Amino acid sequence: MIDTFTPRIARARRRDWALAVAAIFMGLAPANGAFGQAIALRGADGGIRVLELKPDASRRLTAECDLARVTLESTADQTFRLHIEARARVAEVNYPWNREARQAPYVVYYPELMGRRFGGDTVGEWAWRGSGYPGRLFAPLIIIETEGGRRTHLLHAADWPPRRVSVMYSRGRESLLARATIEPSESATFEYRVVDIPGDWRDAVDAYRAWLAPRMMAAHLADKTPDWMLASHGFLNVQLENMPRFSVHSVWRLASRWEDTFQWVQFWGQMSNYAGPSQLASPSRSADEKVGCCLQDSDVHGRYLPQLADWTLNFVSNGSRRAGFYSRPQESPDRVFSSPDNLAALRAWHRTLETKLHGNVHYVDVIGGADFGPPLAVAEALQTLTPDLFIESVDQLMERPSLISGAYQVDDAFPRLGRYLFNKRSMFLGESNGGGRDWGAEHGYRQETRAFLLGAKFDAIHPNDVVREICRLRDEHHWWERRPVYQDLKGIIEPKDGVEATSFDDVNGRRIIVVVRPGRDRPRLEIVEEPGERQLP
Repeated sequence: MIDTFTPRIARARRRDWALAVAAIFMGLAPANGAFGQAIALRGADGGIRVLELKPDASRRLTAECDLARVTLESTADQTFRLHIEARARVAEVNYPWNREARQAPYVVYYPELMGRRFGGDTVGEWAWRGSGYPGRLFAPLIIIETEGGRRTHLLHAADWPPRRVSVMYSRGRESLLARATIEPSESATFEYRVVDIPGDWRDAVDAYRAWLAPRMMAAHLADKTPDWMLASHGFLNVQLENMPRFSVHSVWRLASRWEDTFQWVQFWGQMSNYAGPSQLASPSRSADEKVGCCLQDSDVHGRYLPQLADWTLNFVSNGSRRAGFYSRPQESPDRVFSSPDNLAALRAWHRTLETKLHGNVHYVDVIGGADFGPPLAVAEALQTLTPDLFIESVDQLMERPSLISGAYQVDDAFPRLGRYLFNKRSMFLGESNGGGRDWGAEHGYRQETRAFLLGAKFDAIHPNDVVREICRLRDEHHWWERRPVYQDLKGIIEPKDGVEATSFDDVNGRRIIVVVRPGRDRPRLEIVEEPGERQLP
């Protein structure tokens, strides 16, 4: 029997990834103290000093020990400025130090991948975990939701330009950790914000976005997504390295069958022979030959020339179709993406793909989910590259369309967090990076409906009728022309019984609701215009 539950519309309302660092703080007993009035310093000897800050004559908060003199000032907009004058070498700064544990129940929203959500009691007391920004985190923040979503606590690094920092958590506590060596007689300053907000996690994201937006504008980090990419439904994903014998006819058949939906074919593995068993490869290869989708420092493999180049040239010749190819930053020892040598190498590879294979789109792998140097410098360097480009993962400063297909590959995944923060950014969701495990009829078309609900474009290796239906619905409602902005569940009483829905506002502020209902063989999909307070049909 098909569930006919109808969500009601209401007025808008307000373990390889984990870095286990429990040993760092083992042996520290909690003490009474207000949040934000203590910090912890690690010295070169490995010892930790926890400093409780007290008001001085100038009403600043100060403390000192053998390692440093510390001053904490409160500035505008709920921002704290922490100044450290080192007396001996300081190896790490942990701030603010939450000496009194928060009591359960509460929910943590953590900015890893596209977001994670988990209960505060799922980690042990003083069993610190966390990841770093830039890298695994798309922003240096953590959100704690209490009282069933009626109150929210936001902690985030507020340095500008952003610096390297890890966001740490254990049971009842959260903190920022800077692994920044401060030599004797030197000083360093760290800024952070602690904001308590009436409302749920979305209100905390709104507060962070409001803080970030003017800084992005001042840094001229504007969205450069070209109109053709904004208007596209995504791309057909062709993994060349998975073909034992390359056949340009298979590429032609796929593109021809789906030309009414996808005018963009994106290739991986153009540097590689077949990546499966070596005895099946054509041309033959040795067992130790480097193969794979994502090789670096390689030229176009000879088995794709000239057939793929000829096909691509013909495919893009009408001016409205796109053929994209794989690239990645240099894995240089310094890993500084913005260095002249690294940028020159990436541009040279892009020129090779444009001349040898007639590519007119570039994918830059790993850049959004790894540390390639100072975040602002990386984002500024990306701005100098062609607009016809998208990247892997999301980063708060990288105003580029992002591939997020691996966002659901952890048990506590909550990509609504990243989607709501980057609510205008173009994203691609589909079969790459493990997303294929939730793709197709065998898996209830789970990944396809996630793309529908998040307003994401498709990364489709095996396109199917549900993909076609979603694209048809979007065309009927002129979806991409309206530049929809993701609003999560605003305007919706959270649906139940297997029904899912999300809301969007178009460029004119008109509300659109996307609905996925359970079906017997496949989900039932709807787009509802300006529902107001009435029930969905």
